[in-house]
Amino acid sequence: MVRWVTGVLFVLACMAFALRAVALRAADPDRLRIVDTAKSLQGRNQPEANRVLNEGIAKFQKLTATSPNDAELWNDLATLNLERKLYPDAHAAIDKALALNPQTPEYHYTKAIVFRAEKKLVESDQEYRQTIALAPKVARYYWNYSYLLWDRDQRVKSFAMTRRAIELDPTEAKYYEWFAQQTNQLQRGAEFMMVIKKAVAEHPDSPELRATLAMNLLNFNRELEAIEHFRVYADLRPDALQPQTALLCALTRANKTEGAAIQLAKIRDMQKQGKFPGVALFTREYFHVGEFNVTVEEYFEPLPAMDPIRYQFHVYHTPSGRLLNVFKVSSSEFQTDRARSEGRIKAGERMWHLDQYQGDIRTLIESYRVNPPPYEEVRARIVKFLDTQRPELPPVKP
Repeated sequence: MVRWVTGVLFVLACMAFALRAVALRAADPDRLRIVDTAKSLQGRNQPEANRVLNEGIAKFQKLTATSPNDAELWNDLATLNLERKLYPDAHAAIDKALALNPQTPEYHYTKAIVFRAEKKLVESDQEYRQTIALAPKVARYYWNYSYLLWDRDQRVKSFAMTRRAIELDPTEAKYYEWFAQQTNQLQRGAEFMMVIKKAVAEHPDSPELRATLAMNLLNFNRELEAIEHFRVYADLRPDALQPQTALLCALTRANKTEGAAIQLAKIRDMQKQGKFPGVALFTREYFHVGEFNVTVEEYFEPLPAMDPIRYQFHVYHTPSGRLLNVFKVSSSEFQTDRARSEGRIKAGERMWHLDQYQGDIRTLIESYRVNPPPYEEVRARIVKFLDTQRPELPPVKP
């Protein structure tokens, strides 16, 4: 099953109201930059993410002290505190913004998100309804409200909110991604396909809508149709890596060996031409082994580090989505130096090894001399290992 990672977007809008003469300025670019930077660090360097947010909070605290009647600054400060999970401070800041401009929908929207983060779903619901009452034509308010309703087990109403978001903004791919999850759980997949196909027909040059349709066709095991749309997606964004790798994965899944080989060579050529500056690896394939989903990443070139990696196989438990283990084909300086000193390899050669990682536990499975093994060989070894070792994998809670 294709899984999506969804999240809350904090984007301020400029709005005009007939009953209000105060004009809102655009979202502060510094606040947006701070939030984006922190989000990019979360999960891989949380202390640095916290440092970025703390500096941003300190900055906007000074700004609000200098301009205490600027409601937008208070909303910015509330959003940063929310990202930092400082919920009482977020409430205090957004209440200041609402005291200054109580009819501003964006401020009620921020407060709704704060309440939802605190698991105060009834209060959050009230703020979402107030937001939509003040701005009934803003699609993202309905989309975000839909998540809250889903959490409250109000599935039919949640579904209607998502449909309304799509009606108001039929080009926004993330609305369809959430809609796909809803229709899948409600067993209304045919309805989703009808809506997304209509959107693609009306907006054929939207790469995001093409990708959403193609991914869901793949999810319904309609590989050949998916490939057609992935090709258009790749043509619409010819210099981007993700559309090219999405097509590669679809061709591989459909057992289009020749087409996959051509696409893989194209990706490698594009990398050599400098099309993907700063990108070290790409998604090579998705495949299934029993109750496991496996995502494979391949490095264009092994990084010149202490532990250069060629392939990484991430193994997930299908029902729960939990990451069970990671298999890596890599080369360590220690093993390489020892093999050279013992005369097992020549001076310019390296020792490569296949390891399994389960948390902090590392298990050496195989060693390879001189060169990293062909991808197909490693893949077959992983599949065999998962099939034979399945009973020994740690139990997964549903």
